[in-house]
Formats: sequence, structure tokens, C-alpha cells
Amino acid sequence: MANRLPDIGQSVDRATVGLVFAGNGSQWPGMGAALLRDDAVFRESVSALDAKIRERAGWSVIDALDADTSALTIARIGTAQPLLYALQIGLVDSLRARGLAFGAVCGHSVGEVAAATVVGALDPDQALDLILTRSAAQERTWGQGKMAALALSAIEAEALCAPYDGAVVVAALNSPTSVTLSGDEACLIALGEQAKAAGALFRLLDLDYAFHNRVLDPVRDDLLKALAPLRPRPCAPGYRFFSSVDGKARGGETLDARYWWDNVREPVRFDAAVTAMAAGGVTTFIEIGPHPILRSYLREILQGRSRLGRGPHPIATLSRTRSGPEALQATLDHLRTPPSLQRKSA
Repeated sequence: MANRLPDIGQSVDRATVGLVFAGNGSQWPGMGAALLRDDAVFRESVSALDAKIRERAGWSVIDALDADTSALTIARIGTAQPLLYALQIGLVDSLRARGLAFGAVCGHSVGEVAAATVVGALDPDQALDLILTRSAAQERTWGQGKMAALALSAIEAEALCAPYDGAVVVAALNSPTSVTLSGDEACLIALGEQAKAAGALFRLLDLDYAFHNRVLDPVRDDLLKALAPLRPRPCAPGYRFFSSVDGKARGGETLDARYWWDNVREPVRFDAAVTAMAAGGVTTFIEIGPHPILRSYLREILQGRSRLGRGPHPIATLSRTRSGPEALQATLDHLRTPPSLQRKSA
């Protein structure tokens, strides 16, 4: 691999490469087992986090990333989000060691924590405190609602939600024609029947939480108090952070306790964040996560910006069927492939 490093640096302008960090829902049992076994850089990175999580939370990331971990464990947010964070940091460290250079990041919901870490806005200890605190606060809302995917625009979705008087809300604006809903399960099911009768795709998600919803309001004060010591910093030179809270580029030093409360409570403006990245010169988008759950959203957002209706082809890292070192090498190989051939080989 060492002889491949110059190829990437010479052929790709880092300012045009953006990393997109997946949020909850991308995880699966055994998602890090192959890399822990076969990738020394990934193993070293995750092991360092594992030692700190054992000390602070009393459980092991390495054990939980093993293939024998149950789907139930992976589904509980108190475990799932720190696991996802550790996996994403390990992935970026391994890709950097292979020669990947990038200049911009964004994240979908909890994916913003890893995004802020890799551009230097949060030091590793602060980021770890944040992910553990954030996930523990959200865990307190388990069983208080559900979420659903709906193939409609935000305006159309909000019109469907309006009669439910806040019991169902748009939790994420994923693309021009796709949103995530959050709220009371019975109301979501009723809304889903309306949507399907009108010809819209609707799918209730296997998730016993209602994120970005009023059920989180009772944890606000405790979360803000716990996160008050955060001291975010400007992004490291050459890096830009694009927020899925407000859909804009912003300085790393603004990612304080209030920002992370908004990250938990406000709708995810993923569509706007990716659009801002593209407007800012990013032409290559790499999804960082255990499975490419954002790829269809990225395609739709980027195609919508292209006069020809064909935007840049987003590149995945891991998937359920390809999760070892060869997957990361394929990511880098794909990065060197001309866009026209990327579409043919996808």
C-alpha cells in the first residue's frame, strides 16, 4: 500500500474531497470485527478509544464490535452511538494512513461528533465525553416514540404532519424528496397509511426512539450542564466543517454545548449541509460508516445540482458485505477512478 500513497496526493485536490459521516441506523453486529483483526492502524485507533471508554463507561468497544454482539445491543443508543463514533474515527485514521487527504466534513445527526473530531474542532477527550454524554441522554428517551422514512419533500411532509399537532414531526431533511419522521408510534402509523394511500413510500424504522423531537426536551438542562465544559477550537488549517444543524459552513470554535443540544433536538438539515459542501467546491463525497445508508440521499442531492442530472458519484467505505481492509483499499481505488467510470462500476 505504501507505494500507492503518492498517487492519491498527486491526483486529487484535498479541498475537493469531503467526508460524510453516517448517523444512527448504519450500525450492524460485527461491523468492526474484520478491521480489528486485519488492519493494524484501525486496531490501534480503536484500542486507544476502548481504554478510555472502559475507564469512563465500564464497557468495551472492542468486545461490542465483535461479530457475536447481538442486534439488540447494537440497537440501544447508549452503546450504538459510541460504537459508531469509535468505528468512524478508526476508519478515518486508517484511510489517512493509506494516503487519503480531505478538506471538508459533514455528519448526519450523531455523525457530526466524529466529523468535528477529525477536523480538530474537538480534541479526542472532549469528543469522547460528548459522545458518551449525548448517547446517555438520548437513552433516557427509549420507548417514547418511533421514527419512519418518508419519500416526500419537506414541505409535503410537514403538511402531512400538521394535523398531529407536534405528535409527529420532520426529524431530518435528507434530500429534496426524502425525510425522516419522528414521534408517537400510533400517529406515525396513521400518517403512514395516509402517505401510502397518496402513493408515497413510507417505512417505519426498527428504532425505539423519537430523535429530534419534543420527547428530548426533559433532558435539555442536564445535557447542557454536562456539556458546559466543552472548549471547541477552530478547525485545523485546511479543513472546513459543514453543519447539518443549520446547513452552513461554520467555525469549529462555535461547536459548544448549545450547538450540541441543537444537534440533538433540531431537525437534521443534511440536504442543506451537502448542498453547501458542493457549492463550496467539494466534488468527491466519501461516506464514513459501517454501511452506506446516505448514498441514495447524496446521489439525489448532487444530481439535483447538476445541469445534466448526473452529479458526482458518492463513494462508500464499509458495507455489510464488505467490511475489511480490502473495502478501504477499494475506497481509495474508487477515488482515483474518473467519474464516468465510477457510475459504470457502482
